[in-house]
Amino acid sequence: MIETNITRRWEKGIAHHFRSVELVKDIKELDYKFGNDFLCIKTGGDGDNGEHLMYLLDIYFENKDIEMNRGNTLKQKDQIHLLEKCKEFTDYGKDIHIFTYPNCGWDLVKQGLVTEDQKITIAGRAALWFLNKGEDPTDSKSVNFGKKEKKNDSRNNI
Repeated sequence: MIETNITRRWEKGIAHHFRSVELVKDIKELDYKFGNDFLCIKTGGDGDNGEHLMYLLDIYFENKDIEMNRGNTLKQKDQIHLLEKCKEFTDYGKDIHIFTYPNCGWDLVKQGLVTEDQKITIAGRAALWFLNKGEDPTDSKSVNFGKKEKKNDSRNNI
């Protein structure tokens, strides 16, 4: 949860977002150099207008960071799409002709989901299954959850 109360942010000692600091510094320099210091941004101590502006920008950039992590699914969508294509390549020999973000394939290799020769691994198949985009790659018949097997006791067989 992002603290949006500037006073509480100051009281809690929440550090400024790095982009807030950069932006206020750059605006201050630009205003002084080209704007005749019209904004008169001060950053020398607590409570000045530069500090206040940084706190506002902190809230803005923290929200943007959350949006990017939540809303920016391009990387995730590209990886899933390429993983599906690698499965088709492995299973049916279909060529992979799609556009993805740079190094998407290498990311999948590093994650152990595909091999360097573009073939899907069992982990990649499991990932697709977890996403409801493929079949269960395991032999579920070999797993015996909570069922006790009857032991063949030859003493009782008369």
